Formats: sequence, C-alpha cells, structure tokens
Amino acid sequence: MTRRNRNRGGGRVLGPTAERIRDHVAASDADRNDWAEYWGTRIGRTLGLIITVVLIAWLFLYLLGAG
Repeated sequence: MTRRNRNRGGGRVLGPTAERIRDHVAASDADRNDWAEYWGTRIGRTLGLIITVVLIAWLFLYLLGAG
C-alpha cells in the first residue's frame, strides 16, 4: 500500500479532499490585496460549483426517467 492510500487521519478519508475543495472555492490562492481578483475568483468558482451540481442532478434525474 502506498503512503497516499493509507488513512492516517483517524477516519478522515475525505478530510484533505474537502479542505482542498473549500480552499479552492474560497479563492485562498487569489491575491487578497486585489479585491477585484479575489471576489471575482470567489464568485466565479462558486457559480461554477453550483452549475456543476445542478447539471449532475439534472443528468441523474434524466437517466432515472424523471426529467
């Protein structure tokens, strides 16, 4: 087993992944001194996440025959 596959977080399998997603959507990598870049990145990533979730839900419902 590789080091990446081992769960050493005491049961936190999704912990690091959830933290990376949160940091990405929250634009933690954007320049905080440039308010337009910071807020534009946050808004754009949040809208992208919402659109992705809606499209996945629509596809799921469509495949089940409810759409």
